[in-house]
Amino acid sequence: IKGLSGIKKLNNILFAYEPIWSIGTGVIPNKDDLEKNIIFIKNKLRNNIGLKNAKVLYGGSVNPKNITILKKINTIDGFLIGGASKDSKKFIDIVKKTVI
Repeated sequence: IKGLSGIKKLNNILFAYEPIWSIGTGVIPNKDDLEKNIIFIKNKLRNNIGLKNAKVLYGGSVNPKNITILKKINTIDGFLIGGASKDSKKFIDIVKKTVI
């Protein structure tokens, strides 16, 4: 976080969170853990570098099946679509489910 101090326009930066244990597994954390960890990240950014409105994306195994659950978590500001973005039908399905 210290490396971010001195960067102008930090409000333009989007941060992404994905638990290391979930990479490539298709498993997502439960709602409480996601909320807790994203709030922790936002608090660290606010308290250490004064970033009051940090945007944190979630990027762990987002797919058409779990997006409806993930989009209900208010602390998540958006999604970083990984493997599912390689399949245009899956990606479009995720986008549609996110905006509807």
